[in-house]
Amino acid sequence: MGSGRRRMTLLVLLSVAALLCASMLAPAFGAPKAVSAASLASKLARTLTIAKRADKNAKRAIAGLQEHGPVGPAGSAGAKGDKGDTGVKGDKGAARATPGPRARRATRGTPGPRARTAATALMARTGPPA
Repeated sequence: MGSGRRRMTLLVLLSVAALLCASMLAPAFGAPKAVSAASLASKLARTLTIAKRADKNAKRAIAGLQEHGPVGPAGSAGAKGDKGDTGVKGDKGAARATPGPRARRATRGTPGPRARTAATALMARTGPPA
């Protein structure tokens, strides 16, 4: 015999002994004479039946809740919400950044060959500058 079976046997024997003792001692504590092992056993059986029925009903209810039907059509859009509150004023930005180094002014290069030719042609027409 396994240890689980031994425990169950011991539990049943202890329960029967407790019921027998309770039925014998009940009249001594003022209980009516109708309390006997048979009446206790019948009450226990009725209680067990009620518990089994409640368990069966609970399982059926849970199974019914888990069934899902087809998805229905989407509903219409809800009303537009109110405008939200204005936010808090932000922190002041950093002070003006320091400017970088200034670029040097470009120097004028020597005129190219076309420019020289155009200047010479102009001078030839108008004469030297006065």
